[in-house]
Amino acid sequence: MSVDNLEPPPDRSPEGPQERGPAEADAPAVHRRTVLGSVLLFLGLGLLTLMLVDRELPLAMPRSWYTDRSLWVAGGLIALASGWYLLRDSSGEAASLPGGSRDPARAKWEAALRELGAPGPRFSRLVLYTRAGCHLCEEARATLEKYAAWLPPIWEVDIDGDPVLVERFTTCVPVVEFDGKVRFRGRVNELLLRRLIAATPPRGTTRPNLDI
Repeated sequence: MSVDNLEPPPDRSPEGPQERGPAEADAPAVHRRTVLGSVLLFLGLGLLTLMLVDRELPLAMPRSWYTDRSLWVAGGLIALASGWYLLRDSSGEAASLPGGSRDPARAKWEAALRELGAPGPRFSRLVLYTRAGCHLCEEARATLEKYAAWLPPIWEVDIDGDPVLVERFTTCVPVVEFDGKVRFRGRVNELLLRRLIAATPPRGTTRPNLDI
């Protein structure tokens, strides 16, 4: 079957109890740090605010509140700084957990690369048919270069130098050919390219035949 007709594999949920990964195991610790940081932050803000409002408060304050103001100011500043530090550190750790909000595009890209398996050329020959002034050809080259660790060097051929190639590909460049078989015309579908790489064993290894 053609790679252009390859459908996404169905989602499969693992059976049985699953062991939590390191990131999931750290989630409660991150939550506790966030709570502690919030408490310290508000405590520090509260102390400093009370110091600014009035020396005489309708609350029963310790004697040192009136005799050693600098101690309470220092305590408020320390609590404020500690809370800010813990919250900042917690937000950095939370971003590394599943569902973290920091740079989701990079996380998605790294997950996609893991699905490709170990680096190593999947084919012996990669030909990119192009022509001058073709912006889609430049996009196709850039896409292929992103997966250079899994592909052989790109052999680029300008079809305008060969009348036979002009007649064959004139309306559909860029054309990508792996080991003599045309895989993409007009545009390289990056998702299908990844599936093609994942379904093809590195050269020198064996895997059950897959008709892509």
